Amino acid sequence: AIVGRPARELYRMRVQDIIHPDDLHHILAMVRRLLVEHAHFDIEVRFLRPDGSAVWTTHSVTAMLDSDRHPQHLISAVLDITQQKLAMQHVELMLDELNHRVKNTLATVQAIATQTLAKAPDLESFRVAFHARLMALSKTHNLLAADAWTGARLRDIVAGELEPFQRDEPDSDPRVRIRGEEVLLSPKLALALSMAVHELATNASKYGALSGPT
Repeated sequence: AIVGRPARELYRMRVQDIIHPDDLHHILAMVRRLLVEHAHFDIEVRFLRPDGSAVWTTHSVTAMLDSDRHPQHLISAVLDITQQKLAMQHVELMLDELNHRVKNTLATVQAIATQTLAKAPDLESFRVAFHARLMALSKTHNLLAADAWTGARLRDIVAGELEPFQRDEPDSDPRVRIRGEEVLLSPKLALALSMAVHELATNASKYGALSGPT
């Protein structure tokens, strides 16, 4: 069942015939050592199925000795670990992706800090602007995390950045109306655009359409 072949077919084959070529040299070397030293060993090996796919297995191999301690045959307990291997590969892929995102995020934060510091007249101005920009970045991170970092909707990004400027009264008309088609942005574009919308909204709150009560 593990190698996808009927027993009658396997009776006519050697184990070498179904082991992945990249694993064959290593396991044969371990077997030769076992026959000399009579040392039990454990090893992970890929078997090849008839359709060419590989199945990961773990082997616990022991030599059966006669009364003179000469090896008579080998016993190998074989366990299919393909699902565990796939799960581990998925975790490794996720860790690589996480590492990549963390590096990108740190680079973004560094760029925000550098630009904010260059334009801030004093430390308090820097603190306020830097904090606001980090919050804008955080909002988009939350949107992306909600969809497993597959992307974020443009409408959600704009709505999130403009939320602080909407009126608090439930019956009042919104200060900002959002119209347009549904557009899904990649994580990179979503982060960049969220910062741009944040800057536009901040400028509008100081000097433009959002600076007044109406």
